[in-house]
Amino acid sequence: MESERRNTDVLIKFVDKFSENTNHAVAKWQSGSVSKKEVIENLDIRLEYLTNFIQHSGFGNEDKSE
Repeated sequence: MESERRNTDVLIKFVDKFSENTNHAVAKWQSGSVSKKEVIENLDIRLEYLTNFIQHSGFGNEDKSE
């Protein structure tokens, strides 16, 4: 139970940071500081990390005890 709570906390913090970074990257693209391709590549990397975390931490797995 403690590890689930820790994983949930980490996931929430990661999603918050992901959102913040995405907003920042889009603002940089809109200002012309970076290309759209760079923003997309960066998003892809962070999405892959998030997907891997979710899979390895057990989110999305059916819990029969609930």
